[in-house]
Amino acid sequence: MNKINSIQNHADTIMFIGEAPGMQEEKTKIAFFPEAPAGGVLDKVIKAANIDYNKCYFTNSVLCRPESTNGTTQNGKPGVEHIKTCNTRLKNEIAIVNPKIIVLLGRVAYRAFYGKDPKGVLDMLDWLNDKKTVYFAPHPSFVIRELSYASPEQKVDIKNKYLAHFTDIKAKYDSQYIVTGK
Repeated sequence: MNKINSIQNHADTIMFIGEAPGMQEEKTKIAFFPEAPAGGVLDKVIKAANIDYNKCYFTNSVLCRPESTNGTTQNGKPGVEHIKTCNTRLKNEIAIVNPKIIVLLGRVAYRAFYGKDPKGVLDMLDWLNDKKTVYFAPHPSFVIRELSYASPEQKVDIKNKYLAHFTDIKAKYDSQYIVTGK
C-alpha cells in the first residue's frame, strides 16, 4: 500500500479532504493520485510549500466516483445523498487519523465536514476556527479550470494565490509543532 494512503494516527498529520475519486484514483485506490490531474496539482503545491509529504494524509468525502450527469466530464459531483452515505466513515477516519490540521479542499469537503454548504466560497478561503486547525482551500480541480481560461499573467497570479494557502498551512503547522512539540 502506498504510504500516502496509510492511516498514521499521529497528531502531527495534515489531513487533506477532497470530494470524490476521479477515474485514476478509482483505479489505483489512492486519493489524490499524483499522476491524476487534481492529484498532480496538489502534489506540486505541497512540494512547493515545503510541506513534508510523509506528514500528509489524503482522503475524500465520498469514496466512490459519481458518474457524470452531463456527459461532458469524466467525473460527476457527489450529491447530498453521496455525502450523507459516506459521512460516518469520514468522521471515523478523521478520529482514527487524529490530524493536527484538516484541509477541506472545496465545497463538497466543506459540506461533508460541517453538514452545510459554505456561503460565498471564495470569501471563506482561510482558517475556519480560532485554533487554526481547519483550513478551507479551493479544490485542485477548481484551480485547473481557472488556469484553463487564464491569460499568462493571470496564470502566475492564480498559481501564487493557490500556493499562498499552502504556505499559510505550512507556517501554522510548523508553529504548532514547534510550540507543542507534538
